[in-house]
Amino acid sequence: MIAIVSALEMELEPFVNVLEEAQVTYISGLRFLIGKIKGVKVVLSLLGIGKVNSAYGTGVLVSNFDLNLILFSGVSAGLKNVKELETVIALSCVLHDCDATAGGYPRGYVFGLNTVNMDCSSEAVTIFKKALPSAKLGVIASGDKFIASKEDADFLEKTFNAIAVDMESASVAQASEIAKIPFVAIRTASDSGRGSAFGDYKKNAPTASKLSAKAVLEALAELGAHFKKHM
Repeated sequence: MIAIVSALEMELEPFVNVLEEAQVTYISGLRFLIGKIKGVKVVLSLLGIGKVNSAYGTGVLVSNFDLNLILFSGVSAGLKNVKELETVIALSCVLHDCDATAGGYPRGYVFGLNTVNMDCSSEAVTIFKKALPSAKLGVIASGDKFIASKEDADFLEKTFNAIAVDMESASVAQASEIAKIPFVAIRTASDSGRGSAFGDYKKNAPTASKLSAKAVLEALAELGAHFKKHM
């Protein structure tokens, strides 16, 4: 089973609209939709915004469903050369607001995992690269801050080599890594993470959400076949 998760209703809705044989269950305050998309057994979940919501929801998922892959679909700010409405495949994720530099640790260091970059599933990335040849690949940074300044965006590019920033991918990556379940994030840029970011986000997020979901659906059948075979 593949879990497809999002933070916002508009991000998850395209998957809900094509879900077949749908069943609904409620666990620990969260709603889960179970069914099939393109013949692949999936569970859909709206995790909510931010690191705590997304990590909590991922914990509930991994504790209650037999998962082969966790896949995040949604919007982000595009950094570096990622333009609005371009799609990003995460190679790894970082928590940009984890800061123990006072103790000599690098910015973003994740205790327990003892790393900064949490790698996404190489198998899933390969499948997405094949399905989405024009997508950008790189690091997605996450933190509990809506990035909307040149100073912050430049910092993320310089410190982490990030090409996108959101508020959930890295926390889901962390929870997935702890649970030993493969993870990948697909994000479509709604804004630049700079001065006009919030206005651009409000304008572009609905379209970006649909484009991210379209990208996931392009690869879903192959993802389902691969991860069912190799797990």
